[in-house]
Amino acid sequence: MTQSIVNPLKRLVGAMGLGSKLAGISVVETPVLELATDYQRTLERMAAAGVQLIRERGADCLVLGCMIMAFLDATAELEDRVGVPVVNPAKAALRWPKRWSAAVSDTASWPTLCRPGWRPAS
Repeated sequence: MTQSIVNPLKRLVGAMGLGSKLAGISVVETPVLELATDYQRTLERMAAAGVQLIRERGADCLVLGCMIMAFLDATAELEDRVGVPVVNPAKAALRWPKRWSAAVSDTASWPTLCRPGWRPAS
């Protein structure tokens, strides 16, 4: 992940209404296709970027911003190194259908699960 992705990620976070929750975005300055070639180097860079966000910006959790990082499945090892929870977006996305299927019958939860005004088709 390189600096070129920072502004698009900030716009996405802002568009989702989460801008005030964002401590910051840090990059590992490694082209995406090179992230998986040296696991330990990538993990060290991810940990260094995470520790910087934690110390300097007060981050209390980290979200991997690149699917290649998610597929490295380094979440547990990264959590051990940085000391805060790490969200793996691939795993989080795969949990969504399970949550959705459980909540779809509970109409009270629709406002928290869907965009405002959404209702299932009749």
